[in-house]
Amino acid sequence: GCEVQFPRKDMPAHLRENFTHVSLLAAMNQKLAEKLLKKDEEINKLSQELKETVEKLDKKEKEHQQQLEREISELKSELTKKHDESESLRELRQEIDRNREEKAATTQEFQLEIDQLRKKQATDTKSLVQKMTEVRKKQERDRTELERQATTLQGISAHIGLVPLQFTMRDFEKHKAADEKWYSEPFYTHPRGYKMCLRVDANGYKQRAHRTHVSVFVYLMRGMFDEDAKWPALCDITIELLNWNEDEGYCREFLFGDGVLEDNDAFRVTKGERAVRGWGIPTFISHAELYSRRDDFINNSSIRFRITKIVHKQH
Repeated sequence: GCEVQFPRKDMPAHLRENFTHVSLLAAMNQKLAEKLLKKDEEINKLSQELKETVEKLDKKEKEHQQQLEREISELKSELTKKHDESESLRELRQEIDRNREEKAATTQEFQLEIDQLRKKQATDTKSLVQKMTEVRKKQERDRTELERQATTLQGISAHIGLVPLQFTMRDFEKHKAADEKWYSEPFYTHPRGYKMCLRVDANGYKQRAHRTHVSVFVYLMRGMFDEDAKWPALCDITIELLNWNEDEGYCREFLFGDGVLEDNDAFRVTKGERAVRGWGIPTFISHAELYSRRDDFINNSSIRFRITKIVHKQH
């Protein structure tokens, strides 16, 4: 247990040689240890960066999934609010509810769907966008149809024998160029009265007025009170072509039903929603007079008519 210290030069030759080898090994071991420590630090840093990257990807994936779920939820909410009465949309809502219940019923199934979503993210996203586009197109078609029906109902409810009745014919120039007829919204002559509508031939009716005049007629339509109505229908009707710049118009009057025999079915509604023929004025206003006062009567290719008087005659 004793220690002996003596100078290196006094060491035996074999001890001096072993001491040199041991010193070299110790130095090499120290350098190797330093390299290993540095590598461990690099590995730890890379491991930390990899962990952060994985966490960011998981977070991004989770946010994307939540965004998809929010979009589905918002789509369902929008469809439910706007088209609760639509059978096809109710079926879609029920299908969404069933899918949600099935997913919520088993956590394992839900997790499988999430895993599949991660694997097929691009494909599923495209499919979802296509489905949403189709649903939105259908939603737009349904909304247009509902608006059309609402407009029709509003037009009927707004024109129940309360003169003056006003109608706007849009695309007058287009109808004239195409030689097309235009029909107004329906109206009733009086409460529980006859249902009628205006017909306007922008390019004139047949040989007498064709290409020279605007022709205006009144047609009987199938109404809610036809069982109580008398035939033939006799009414003094006054129609004005309105001035857009002031409250006056070009006025014409005629007797609706004048000279019609009781057995003449051409002017009655025997099939469909409107009679085959109507009463009116083929030469209501000439094209020359109309265009000479274009700024008064035509605005943005639209003209307006107003029924100012409906007087019923006794049979």
